[in-house]
Amino acid sequence: MGKRIIFITGSSRGIGKAVATHFLAHSSQDLVVGTARTAPDESWSKANFIGIEEDLSNLEGCENTMKRWKQIVEDHPSSSLVFINNAGRLGEIEPSYHVPAADLAKTIFLNMTAPMILQNYFVGLAVTKNIPLEVVNISSGAAKHEYYGWSGYCSTKAGFLMASQVLALEINQLHHPVKVWNLAPGVVNTAMQDEIRSRTPEQFAEVERFKALYAEGKLRSPESVAAFIDKALGNEKFQNGGFYDIRDLEH
Repeated sequence: MGKRIIFITGSSRGIGKAVATHFLAHSSQDLVVGTARTAPDESWSKANFIGIEEDLSNLEGCENTMKRWKQIVEDHPSSSLVFINNAGRLGEIEPSYHVPAADLAKTIFLNMTAPMILQNYFVGLAVTKNIPLEVVNISSGAAKHEYYGWSGYCSTKAGFLMASQVLALEINQLHHPVKVWNLAPGVVNTAMQDEIRSRTPEQFAEVERFKALYAEGKLRSPESVAAFIDKALGNEKFQNGGFYDIRDLEH
């Protein structure tokens, strides 16, 4: 297969951290590059890991990150690139008219603007350097289903899904060796779920259902999502522009 460079955003916790940890544990040949708001601790000090401390909720952070990524690609010859587009935020959980404007703006940037900028950049970089690229966007069932109190989250996930599908259409018509697809990982046991369960029914109407999923041990582990992504990479079942819910693929 040859050496890959695997780029991950939001690598300091949750799914992003699990993905980075998984690839570091299972593939010493690949170079793993994690980008997050917080610097990696000493346990991440490995020869095949590069940590980038940047805040992707603003344009400056995105631009700094892209410069670092380009330099890494130029400094480390590889057979292919992988980008796990994972960083995101739930935002305030409230009826839409209660959400502060600043919070909504931050959610829109981190969940839709930044991942659009970053995936577009990666595709352009791969095409320019003629390196095969696979982009996996961590999406959500909220991209296709409305939830009370999740206006910012649902809207940005839906908008970014469309952006990735437009990009995939362009890639197909231009015949580039690039694939962009979207994965809804289900209800995963992360800090985001802790935040969801802390809300009142007035803030989030379905809070009791999410509490029940946790109490019944039905939350998916971040590690299982990471293992799924590893097996999915390079699999023709996952087509350019596709949206896949992990729960639909287990039956």
